Amino acid sequence: MPSSLSGHSPTTPTTASPPPEDPVTEAKRLYAEGQIDEPELEPDSARPSTTSSSGFGVVEDVNGVGPVTGKAIAREYDSLDGLRESDRGRLEGVYGVGEETAGAVLERVQ
Repeated sequence: MPSSLSGHSPTTPTTASPPPEDPVTEAKRLYAEGQIDEPELEPDSARPSTTSSSGFGVVEDVNGVGPVTGKAIAREYDSLDGLRESDRGRLEGVYGVGEETAGAVLERVQ
């Protein structure tokens, strides 16, 4: 009875699959290809995100904005549209948001 000298069975070479797209990149690609429309591109503007603690997942992408600050921003604004239309002074009044963070958040949501 033949046996393998190394104790391993022969394997077939596999090809590495490309890494999966992150959700934002995938959504932008699908939008560019016409497979989704604008409301599907930014679902956070219509309903809370299931992946962020604040419901404003897009602001938690900004350096310096974590779950606590994200929740504070969400308490202050009813929607992303409200945040987009906000003035910088109001946003700076939110707990955990300073001048730099306010500027970065407003730039991110535009």
